[in-house]
Amino acid sequence: MARDNGKPSINIRMDAVNFEGGMQLRYGRYQYFNLFEHDDVSQAVRQLLKSENFDPLRHKHDILKDLIARTTTMMSSTEEQSLNLNDNNADFFVNFRTADSTVEFGKYQGVPIAWDIKKIQKNRAYLISKEIIEVLAFNSGTGVYEDSKIRLWLNNDFINSAFDDEEKSLLCSIAIDEQDKVSLLDKHQAMTFFESDKDRIKYGTPHAKNVGLTTNSSGCGWWWLSSTDKATSSYVYRIYSNGKIGFDDDFDNKNIGIVPMIYIKID
Repeated sequence: MARDNGKPSINIRMDAVNFEGGMQLRYGRYQYFNLFEHDDVSQAVRQLLKSENFDPLRHKHDILKDLIARTTTMMSSTEEQSLNLNDNNADFFVNFRTADSTVEFGKYQGVPIAWDIKKIQKNRAYLISKEIIEVLAFNSGTGVYEDSKIRLWLNNDFINSAFDDEEKSLLCSIAIDEQDKVSLLDKHQAMTFFESDKDRIKYGTPHAKNVGLTTNSSGCGWWWLSSTDKATSSYVYRIYSNGKIGFDDDFDNKNIGIVPMIYIKID
């Protein structure tokens, strides 16, 4: 970004991370200042200020000194469990920083799950499954999401089968209480994240179709929302195959699809 906008910059290597394969090719041509080789912050700053690369930024002298000091403090208190930069995850977080793009994260039934990035908030992003991945009855007895089979399934069976331990560590609390890491969209979110009925139209995965997903002749399916009729809990909202939002009292219908939503750390 600095290069594209003609801004001066200095590359500072803050840890002894090893670049492998494509990452080595990508960054091997850049010079950098080895901050992690210096035990004394003031000594490191003095050497950096003497660097000819610093000339364009000399007017930022005090700001940069403060930045390096704060960065070093942060490094010393950071756990060593951060992701390593390698071919598999070098661009991982970059991909998750573009709203309305699609990324793969986790697997279900042996197939990578495609997610649409719908909203970014600082270092968090809302991801919504691009396809209907499963079919399941909402509940048996009432239309209350808090007590529903789907909520239980999403935060137990699904989360344990779809994500490994590293992926689970990136999931943030998303609904109802701190235990929920996966949820359905509610009616308001369905209207906010999707601008039109057309945008809410979703197709089922081969698995969802094989287990009975209700679809129209074009293969577009029905999928549940978490919102219910608050007065009687008799009606559950869903998205129909044409993308319209509707409701009915058939919360025991086993042929309506599931579109998970997650809230994920992206740095």
